[in-house]
Amino acid sequence: MSFRSGLILWASFGIGLFLLGWWSLQRLGFALPGIDDAYIFFVYARNFAEGHGFVYNVGGERVEGFSSMLWVLVLSGVWAIFGEFGWQLMAFCVGICSLCMVLGVTGFERMVQLNAPDRKSTGMELRAVGALWIGVWALGSPGFVIWSTTTLMENCLWELLWAGSVVWLLFLLQSKSLSLKVQFGYGFVLGGLLLCRPEAMYWVCLLLFGLGVGRWCCGASLSRVLREIVTIGGICGLLFGGLICFRLQYFGYPLPNTYYAKVSPDRIYNLLLGLKYLVRFGLWHWGVLFSCVAVLLGFISGIQAIWRRYRKGEPEEVGVVALGVVCGLLIGGLCVAPIVGGDHFSFYRIFQVFWIMLPVPMFLWLWKRYTQSRGVRRTAIVVIGVLMGLGCRESWFSITPQSRISSEFRIVERDFKVGEVLNHWFSESNAPSIGVLAAGGIAYKYQGVVLDLMGLNLVDMAHSPGDRKGKKNHAAFNKEVFWQIAPDIFLPNLVADVDEAIAQSKQNQTPKPVGWDPFRGLREDKRFIEEYTIGFLDKGDGTYLGGAFHREFLNQLEGFGFREYPVD
Repeated sequence: MSFRSGLILWASFGIGLFLLGWWSLQRLGFALPGIDDAYIFFVYARNFAEGHGFVYNVGGERVEGFSSMLWVLVLSGVWAIFGEFGWQLMAFCVGICSLCMVLGVTGFERMVQLNAPDRKSTGMELRAVGALWIGVWALGSPGFVIWSTTTLMENCLWELLWAGSVVWLLFLLQSKSLSLKVQFGYGFVLGGLLLCRPEAMYWVCLLLFGLGVGRWCCGASLSRVLREIVTIGGICGLLFGGLICFRLQYFGYPLPNTYYAKVSPDRIYNLLLGLKYLVRFGLWHWGVLFSCVAVLLGFISGIQAIWRRYRKGEPEEVGVVALGVVCGLLIGGLCVAPIVGGDHFSFYRIFQVFWIMLPVPMFLWLWKRYTQSRGVRRTAIVVIGVLMGLGCRESWFSITPQSRISSEFRIVERDFKVGEVLNHWFSESNAPSIGVLAAGGIAYKYQGVVLDLMGLNLVDMAHSPGDRKGKKNHAAFNKEVFWQIAPDIFLPNLVADVDEAIAQSKQNQTPKPVGWDPFRGLREDKRFIEEYTIGFLDKGDGTYLGGAFHREFLNQLEGFGFREYPVD
């Protein structure tokens, strides 16, 4: 692909992504991009850029309460330049995601060139078809657009590095030998993956294995392949070893704190949870089912190519090998869910990393079966594109304020208001400590100590014993750790209507939540009832702050009114 063609595609995709991202916010009813988990990144990036280190609370413990070291470093640069996060960061995410889509078109073009070189079509036609299909597949999926742009999470960077690694691998397969410069370059790209997400350890192993097997099947000697893989793997190993050493020295643990708080030690539980997640993903978009069938067939052809290379000792066709390697990587990506137990976010976030490349084997199959009639071919291209855009069960018109993803943005608005009230009522020197369930927006806005009771940003909670079973990624709460920290205010919230809140408390005297309880019965605990009282603070300005308040904290307050919810 020429630079000019790439630039045109990048700009076109970027405009579409930005408009759809903006429109998604309007559909959801929010003025600014960024979900609650993104604000956790922002807190660390701001603290790091201002010289406090990787800490959640300024002056607090060092903790890796984020899932991407590379994204925090990027955001630190954004904060140093702009002093805020908002639309400029969304534009940055759009630019990265648009480049990822261009790589998807390049991957499709390369696969066609390797597998169907005899097709009578110009490069421009091939590129146009790839841009149409990839563009509709990506832009027609609200999940891909929202997670890659408006959430302001690390998805865009993760997708770019993954797609770049796979597309570069396609070009490496046909090379007679890999120069030392190329080996070092690819090693550093894979090193970027390792910095971007914890599961990159798994991906790097898959990519190195796919590269080695693919080059051997294409005719490279086993000794040459081993030397190349050892060199690339050695670079990755040095970078990853440096990251581990840094973590051990700085944080005291080899993996991010989020891993210990999220992942259950029960492998069978993770497997069953992940398989359910995988099945739901297959039913989410009809194109996923057809794509998975094409991926499976391509993987089988790759296995057959390996067997023939082993039996006959002759090089295999590069196209068959490339298809087998890509399909093997995609199958490996689908296996991530059973390994980690899936995810709690909507739109199947952990599968978005390979969303761009997932349909490529299916697109290749469709391309190879076009008729020679130009009119029929063009009609088929448009029809396929339209079907791809209509294939998602959760279409753009289903995005409303009632959508599941809406709650991730709403938490930020809610907790910003709580933080503003607390900052107005208390100075930084006497700000109470607060224990929270959602830990992003509140920590970004509030100037006092925030205690993440789910353990993602609290070392002792993350490393406390427990089965991590319950709501995915929200099951690390431990009562013993809670009593060690004993926040002044437990789950602060704004009370809009005092009379309604009191009436509701009378209907439900016990603070037992409906459904699964992330606090494992804490609010029914005898000690909690003795040491905390549930009600709301009032400073006479018409604002009421509800929650469970530590009695010692209330005894030290001056200038506040407090009203306890009535109990029998």
